Amino acid sequence: MITERSLRKQGEEPQPAAPGSGDGANLKLGMKTMDERRSRATGLAALSACEALALALVESGALDRETAARAMEDAVAAHRNAEREAPEPEMHRAAAELVRTIQRTLEMPYSALAGGPPPNGPR
Repeated sequence: MITERSLRKQGEEPQPAAPGSGDGANLKLGMKTMDERRSRATGLAALSACEALALALVESGALDRETAARAMEDAVAAHRNAEREAPEPEMHRAAAELVRTIQRTLEMPYSALAGGPPPNGPR
């Protein structure tokens, strides 16, 4: 648990929590509050879960690689379009790049992902 005491030991000066935040859940660490860190962790967890699900669907044969890659391309396009009008365009730009990374993973041959041919023959 992060406390004011542990921050001082690390040489960081704690910033006051937002008014009405109660137990200090918004204690600032540099420029990021605990809520911001939790939000970023939530996004990262969702991204990795989506990537794992997409790969599992492809590997099981429930979804072909091309369809999965096209779905990712649609997500990239949606973020690129939102980037033009969003108050924080850099967030959509970063999201598009992360989804594009998943798309590239889906486009890789199975052997590149698993180190060999799939158990049920080539896909």
